[in-house]
Amino acid sequence: MNTVDNENTAKIIDDILKNNSLLEEYCVNKRQINTLVRALKASPAPDAKEKIEALLLKGSYSHDVTVVVHDYFVKQRKQDKADQILPAVLEATSRKESIFKKLDNNLKLLETEAAEIQMTDGDLWNAGRVLKRSPRFLLRLPQVRSYLSKRRRRELVQDLFNIEAKDGAYSIDNTVVHNLETMDTGADDGRRSELLLFPLISIDDVRKRAAQMKLLAIGPRSESELYSIYSVGFDPENVTGLDLISYTPLISQGDMHDLPFEDDSFDVVMAGWVLAYSTNNDLAASEILRVAKSGAYLAIGCVYIPADSPEHGEIVGTDIDPTRFSCVEDILKLFDGKIDRVFFYGEPAVGADRSAGNKQITVVFRVK
Repeated sequence: MNTVDNENTAKIIDDILKNNSLLEEYCVNKRQINTLVRALKASPAPDAKEKIEALLLKGSYSHDVTVVVHDYFVKQRKQDKADQILPAVLEATSRKESIFKKLDNNLKLLETEAAEIQMTDGDLWNAGRVLKRSPRFLLRLPQVRSYLSKRRRRELVQDLFNIEAKDGAYSIDNTVVHNLETMDTGADDGRRSELLLFPLISIDDVRKRAAQMKLLAIGPRSESELYSIYSVGFDPENVTGLDLISYTPLISQGDMHDLPFEDDSFDVVMAGWVLAYSTNNDLAASEILRVAKSGAYLAIGCVYIPADSPEHGEIVGTDIDPTRFSCVEDILKLFDGKIDRVFFYGEPAVGADRSAGNKQITVVFRVK
């Protein structure tokens, strides 16, 4: 009874109709009820489905089974039946411990029992109040950012290689092709930009003024990084994205070596993982300084590549060989004489093995 195909769909339905007590066997756990739900969805006999659905409404089940039955009715657009079973869902849910109480008792539940934690209707109500007041909190979730970004991209452009893109005059070979090819991967969730955003927003001045600050994001590639920026308090109206690739009005097409902005335009400049694509970092740094206001905050990240490591492409399986950054100092020296204060920096231990996985170099500082 664990799988359903065209041959046994009818048999499952017929067997239950001949002997109603068999329904109980399909309502003992989540796996079994899902087997029945698949059979109902595949059944071409509407009368038979109606009879079994009526039987399902009369039963009393565990929380997991009740939720599956409710969701089935919702997805079948049978809202009247979904409404009939909703009280049973709430009653079963109320028997579960509050998610907040569970987490207070044992924070390890986040890792070991995440799939079993259920939110009560009270939890959901409180969460709804928070999201209604600050919907941007949803953008804290990488899965939400990835989903929204990919969905909007599908709506805006059908073919990745029809996206407006142009290699920069000082870009390393295959910059655009590499980023187009990796745009639809699971990495497109804005998670890496958080390595810069969290230290940045922890600065008292930035945290207090974020909503009023003008921010330039260089090289976001997709909208996911912009969603991360919005999620920590920056106003979308004050955030500008710029990239060699653009498919959305939220990202202007342009080159970081020739930024199309007036001098002293931005309070914050993020250059996450873009300097490695440049063959003229001095020019890129000069342009960043030009458009940054006096006292602006710069947040820069690069992949750690030891000077004595093999070719980058050999390690990560790509056909690009970026500019190498082995320590924070490699970044800071590009802005020598213009740095007022370094607030945060992160880099791997000396001699860290690059082949053991991606390691990052990050720095957040204020310019004079």
